Amino acid sequence: MTVSMDDKNDELAYDLPSGIGKPAERALHAAGYTRLEQFTRVTEADLLRLHGVGPKAVRLISSALAARGLWFDERRPVVLVDHDPAWKGLAAAEAALVAEALGDHLIAIHHIGSTAIPGIRAKPILDLLGVVDRIQVLDENANMLDPLGYRARGELGIAGRRYFSKPREGTGSHHLHIYEQGDPNIDRHLFFRDYLLAHPEAAAAYDRLKAELAAKFPKDTLAYTDAKTDFITAIERKAAGVNQVD
Repeated sequence: MTVSMDDKNDELAYDLPSGIGKPAERALHAAGYTRLEQFTRVTEADLLRLHGVGPKAVRLISSALAARGLWFDERRPVVLVDHDPAWKGLAAAEAALVAEALGDHLIAIHHIGSTAIPGIRAKPILDLLGVVDRIQVLDENANMLDPLGYRARGELGIAGRRYFSKPREGTGSHHLHIYEQGDPNIDRHLFFRDYLLAHPEAAAAYDRLKAELAAKFPKDTLAYTDAKTDFITAIERKAAGVNQVD
């Protein structure tokens, strides 16, 4: 579908965010993008491949989508790499930056996810979990993490969470999950991490599963993630039992 710039005033045909710039606007129109909802079927990387569409335009579109509870398609290739010992230090350095940005509102910040488990393969994206005194602080000050390059993405499917991602060349380099103190999801994440750290056989089983699923869903991150759910839930239950005994 090709749309003329004359359609800009047609409320049924034009629904792009303002401020994206004329080159991006022309490129998107030429590619047939006239409604915001269309962007839920493509990735950020897809848009960045269009001549004239740069990171600023993608950020504005992402913000406009988030305001409506919508997101870009996240079906990206699943790329697993061997554990990198440098991840621990990189996560600590990033955590210090986040702590400075959030100030006294931050109670704790943790390195979670597969990159926090030595010996298992992972997507090279660092996951951090932050605990704040009031989650509303992030809603009232939506730009607190902008200077670090993070994009606010709302709850993104988990009630009570505030999720932020830092893009890098169409993918991501960091994911930041923030919860209010007392949220049960905090323990869920930490128990899973700590159980794998304490049980190498469970970590090895998780590594094998991840490799199998990456081969099964090489181009679909969402399917890959969904297929890990049963294993993760089982480990979380075991971990919760161990911590209740302790």
